[in-house]
Amino acid sequence: MDPLHYLSFNSESIQYGRMISENSNNEVVLGSTVAKSYFTQPIPIGAQVKLNGKYYKVVGILTPIGTLGSDDSAVLTDMNSARKLVNGFPTNSFSYIVIKVIDQNKVNDTVNAITQTLLNFRHVTSQTQDFTIIAAGSILQTIDGVINGIAIFIALLSSISLLVGTVNIANTMFMTVLERTRQIGIFKALGATSSEISRLFLIESSILGLVGGIIGLFASFLILTVVGLVANMAFPISWQLALVSIVFSTIIGAVAGFFPAKRAAGLKPTEALKQNF
Repeated sequence: MDPLHYLSFNSESIQYGRMISENSNNEVVLGSTVAKSYFTQPIPIGAQVKLNGKYYKVVGILTPIGTLGSDDSAVLTDMNSARKLVNGFPTNSFSYIVIKVIDQNKVNDTVNAITQTLLNFRHVTSQTQDFTIIAAGSILQTIDGVINGIAIFIALLSSISLLVGTVNIANTMFMTVLERTRQIGIFKALGATSSEISRLFLIESSILGLVGGIIGLFASFLILTVVGLVANMAFPISWQLALVSIVFSTIIGAVAGFFPAKRAAGLKPTEALKQNF
């Protein structure tokens, strides 16, 4: 891609300095990651950087994007300087050509027209085709497929985690009922009703789910923060999602404690008082 037209094809803009011009010579514009991380210290405007044994003057720095498809590691220079930078690159050759279609409804027609033109120009057929044309739509479809696959995998893992958590809470509450059988008998002997006993254990199991949800949310926040720092990307957790997660974990705790609570409520005071734990 001609660096002079780079900004018209990408979402970046010049954050500091200026873009290279047609008369530029040995001048470069750096992506934000290159300017901040690729050298021993951040590169300011006007600094001289050594690339492949040659010195270039930094005249601009691009805005950081930090999302899929961005080019924060870009190094832009004029065509003549670029060919000197890449030793042995033929004068009239290009590694790839980028074409921007204004009307997205004409992308497929444009791809077909370019394909046919190149087939005729290079004297090849569709079977012996020696070039590849990639439309942004096909890339997005591939990315969507990968993301959907990851989402399904994460959903399966989450379902397993919920099942394991539910079983653990239920098991904990069953053990609590066994350990507090005598205490339950005392409560009933003092006049506590079955519904009050059941409510007591449901509240305890809900609190277990609530605490587990808070711990899980805190762990998720830490993991996403670390991943974001490594990948130079932001993974924010909205307060709505956090609230739903905590409420859902509390409900899971209550559901898991239903049968233990029912068992506790069904104990007879005389039998419970006989237990010796």
